[in-house]
Amino acid sequence: MISLSVSHLTETIVKWQRTLCMRLGSLSHKLCSPQYLSYAAVDPSGSDIMVLRPEDYWVRRINLNVSSEKEAAKYGYSLFDLDEELVCYARKVSAGMYDVVGFNPQKIMARYPELFSLSSERSVTFAQWVFDRLEVPIKLPNGRYLSLHEGIVFEMEGHYLDVEGSLGIEEIEKKPFYGLKTILVGSMVPSSLSMKTLKITVVLLALLVANIVMEGYKVRSVSEQIRNEMETLNMSSGLHGVSMERNAIIDTLRYKEAKQLTLRERCYKLRDIGLKPSAAESIPPSAPIMLSSMDQSGIVLIPGSKPGEPNRLLVNGVQNTPSRSLKMQEGIQEIVFDGKKTLFVFKTSEPQSLKKMLMKRFRNSRIEEHGGRIEVRFK
Repeated sequence: MISLSVSHLTETIVKWQRTLCMRLGSLSHKLCSPQYLSYAAVDPSGSDIMVLRPEDYWVRRINLNVSSEKEAAKYGYSLFDLDEELVCYARKVSAGMYDVVGFNPQKIMARYPELFSLSSERSVTFAQWVFDRLEVPIKLPNGRYLSLHEGIVFEMEGHYLDVEGSLGIEEIEKKPFYGLKTILVGSMVPSSLSMKTLKITVVLLALLVANIVMEGYKVRSVSEQIRNEMETLNMSSGLHGVSMERNAIIDTLRYKEAKQLTLRERCYKLRDIGLKPSAAESIPPSAPIMLSSMDQSGIVLIPGSKPGEPNRLLVNGVQNTPSRSLKMQEGIQEIVFDGKKTLFVFKTSEPQSLKKMLMKRFRNSRIEEHGGRIEVRFK
């Protein structure tokens, strides 16, 4: 862990020094050590900065309204519009102008495998970031030339260029540079891990897994012990079965209470509907029956009854049927509650208006109309 922290601290210091040297401009000649280039070749000593060829990457010089190179690099994934897995970087050229570079790490690793087999702190840069201010073409060992076209560095054949006064790449590699923008090999492939980091990660994961397993075993043992003690206590006290029966009764009572409360709430809503009963049908009173000189205070049979007819009684000289009979035409005819479902049956002469009123008050119900009869069912 200590060696890992020291390595991380060293890498941070190196990045900070390089960033400072890139921002110092002309002062970097006095405060920073010179940097030497190696074009498209890996320096075994690791002291020279490797320059990637134009064919190793894609580049766009574009005007972006951003405040930093890191923010400008995020636009690279949309600028190149490639299906390949890209890593993008940006370098500020002037105010609002950036060189955005994108490359495929897998292709770089396949082309320069020795670059990634050495230290991850090795520095690389792009030809675009070094030669974007060329005044004369630079001849390469393969016979081609580095040239500029609208600020973009290309490798071109010599017969397309005016090669008079050109320089060789060997002369450029001997020249010291100051404050170049570079990137670390380790940051080019974020998913790559060094062997040392991998070993440390495996050890830490193994310790973490062992710790989790031990804690899990300890918790399981304690839980099993507590469970056994609870079962022993329940068996000795006989409360286990009683508790189950009590919980079942409580759950049943709560369920019934909830259903009854729901029924009460629905009945309470029906109070405000305001059904107006229609005129009741009136049944004329029966004709008075005159008795003879018998005592009027007793219970007697009405004279004139024929055999087989039901007997009609007089109580204290009054017939036992009401003098008027009211037959309601509107209102709640029936309420059915079976413990789960509820049914309200209405009878009305205006079913449409009553149906609309019921639909507003009982939105989660099923309302059916059968002539002047309306049935409201609740689940």
